[in-house]
Amino acid sequence: MQSIALEVTGEAGANIIVPRGTGKSIVPTVIDTQGITITGVPLTWCSSHPTAVSVGGSNCATNTGDSISLTTSQVGGGTVTASCTPPTCNIGLEPARPIYPEQPISVQVTNSTGGTNPTITAFVSSTECDSIDACVSEVVPLTAPNNTLGTPASLSATPNSLVFDRQGSKAYLGTNSSLLGTTGLNVLTAGTTSSSAAQFRNVTGKVLTVSPDGKKVLIADSNQVFVVETTSNTTASLP
Repeated sequence: MQSIALEVTGEAGANIIVPRGTGKSIVPTVIDTQGITITGVPLTWCSSHPTAVSVGGSNCATNTGDSISLTTSQVGGGTVTASCTPPTCNIGLEPARPIYPEQPISVQVTNSTGGTNPTITAFVSSTECDSIDACVSEVVPLTAPNNTLGTPASLSATPNSLVFDRQGSKAYLGTNSSLLGTTGLNVLTAGTTSSSAAQFRNVTGKVLTVSPDGKKVLIADSNQVFVVETTSNTTASLP
């Protein structure tokens, strides 16, 4: 494969603005090294913000169709890309490298005309509790537009970072100290009423990022880097 171009059916360009709830189709044009258009290519489709802009059945899934559906369930925005990523695409070619479109699809989602304001939940926490005796850190959901406080969840340590996965289902809160192996990375599942967050003991540092599919979390402190596998709840440390 040589190149990928993306087009939204019924739209003039790659930057679109649509009301919430609008569905669109994205059509990929794939060109091989001989300049021939090919079909049935296993492209990996990803959205930078799947809770607002989603493609296909699940984020970063492979699809061989001539088009893929785009849905806009929340106000916000996101960028959609389709890549030819080894080993599922461009098989056997060396060097093995992914091919991306020169222009991704940028989607801005507005509120529906005449619709009610959408419900949006933010999660807030203190970062100063470790300097106060007998202080327990919590993370609290705050729901707009009514600014309603939800049930707080206790954390095992003071957080230094808070990163959600792109699905908006789990939040990962890093911490600077494991307190002699008794605490570490805290994990909060959104939408639950649990009074405390789950944790990975001895995994310390700031949360850097979560993979697009939500299966890996990268955490780094001053000495090492940790990779957390969320499907198996296992951790690995890198030098």
